[in-house]
Amino acid sequence: MVNILVVDDEDRMRKLIKNILSRRYEIAGEAENGEEAVKKFEELDPDVITLDIMMPEKDGLEVLSDIKDKDPSKKVILITVVSPDEDVPQEMIDKADAYIVKPAKKKQLLDALEDVLENDKPY
Repeated sequence: MVNILVVDDEDRMRKLIKNILSRRYEIAGEAENGEEAVKKFEELDPDVITLDIMMPEKDGLEVLSDIKDKDPSKKVILITVVSPDEDVPQEMIDKADAYIVKPAKKKQLLDALEDVLENDKPY
């Protein structure tokens, strides 16, 4: 079964994402900041990581780089309030397997997850 690490500094958002995904997938764990996300990634070895960009201690773009540097095959879905045409470098968008602007809708999140699992190309 596919296991997922949910990373967001907002408790409410982590709960929402976990509630949506746990009906079809296993939630391996969660993290509330970038430093914790990297530790949980190394500890849990999840198949997919949902990742907020704006977080304390280490932002999501740094976490994305750390994850992809360690294992480029890991699937990362960025879920953030930051629109991709705002302050997000194109190279970071290209590193992610999917990009969702909050508030993430249930269907949008499930579709993105299914797509990144089925394809080896970005969503």
